[in-house]
Amino acid sequence: MIWNGLVRGGRYELEPEGSYRAPVFTFDVLDVDAVEAFFDDHYVHFEVRWGDDDKMAYFMSAPDLSPDVAAIPVPATDHIWVASGQMLRGGHTTILRDKGGGRLALDRFTNGLYHDWTQSCAQADKSLRLASGARAADYLAHARKVLETYHSGIEAKEIFAHHLFARVWAALGEREMAVYHLAQAVRRAVVDRDDYLLPAASAPLFDLARAFVADGERGRAAACLHHALAIRPKFRAARGLLAELASPPYAGGGLGQLEPFEKDAGFSD
Repeated sequence: MIWNGLVRGGRYELEPEGSYRAPVFTFDVLDVDAVEAFFDDHYVHFEVRWGDDDKMAYFMSAPDLSPDVAAIPVPATDHIWVASGQMLRGGHTTILRDKGGGRLALDRFTNGLYHDWTQSCAQADKSLRLASGARAADYLAHARKVLETYHSGIEAKEIFAHHLFARVWAALGEREMAVYHLAQAVRRAVVDRDDYLLPAASAPLFDLARAFVADGERGRAAACLHHALAIRPKFRAARGLLAELASPPYAGGGLGQLEPFEKDAGFSD
């Protein structure tokens, strides 16, 4: 159980979708209304990676509330169905359900998000986490090789894949490549039809802001932080960095305003 016992596990089902089957992920909760209030104005994060048992799972967390995560394991035999299903539906259908019949769809957090079920990103993520000490270079080289192979096969739609690649490049000291992939992650979070950013863009926007701060581009950094906070108001790290930009040695001059975010947004490739 996580989040004070409100979330109590989960499961998934494969629903027929033409000649395919699409997953519906259901997290069991004590009370839907209580969880909805708990999530009010908070970002709910979803990712696909290996769990502690090195098996793929669909993870849900509320990083601005708690470090706890809830996971729904998916056996390898269903990965192909889960992957194809998300392409059909534009993301993973994810709901909360309680025993009293309460139901809450989390579409605003999951629509438009695509996850890697090939295990490439999972391998790279694990190598990046292990990249310390004497074998750090080996782990980073492995993460880079896996991600380069993954990206050479398809132009990744996943926001998280680009963000992961950016983190690997940053760890390797390749600043330009890191910024490139951060910008790609943000671009893939722009919903053209509604002209808004998906909440999942908040983390790459924050890392992009940090890169701009390091380069002395405080105006661009502030713009990224404004956007991050617009879609994730409780993002403490972003709010803290924005406050730093308003204090010495950065103080002086405006910190920029929130403007409609476009795919080009002044980023160079």
